[in-house]
Amino acid sequence: MLKSKHDIKQMRDSHAAAEQAMMEQIEGLKQIHADEIAEREKALQEYKERVVEIEERYINAQDEIERLSQEERQEFGYDILMHQHLKNNS
Repeated sequence: MLKSKHDIKQMRDSHAAAEQAMMEQIEGLKQIHADEIAEREKALQEYKERVVEIEERYINAQDEIERLSQEERQEFGYDILMHQHLKNNS
């Protein structure tokens, strides 16, 4: 069976429309993918910044603990000296 020129033209038009629709879907998916990658990169950057912030706070807290520990050791040493002094003078 031979198709008429009209049938062939309809098939070609239908094929072209389907191809155009698929190309538009592909472009839409590419844009969605690009948006997702950009969001992931933004989230990763925010995560890295937060990690740096936490590390800085941790280091500052460690420094503060060390400073307090030194003060406590000095106070403890002073208390021992005072106790010995009082014990020796009694």
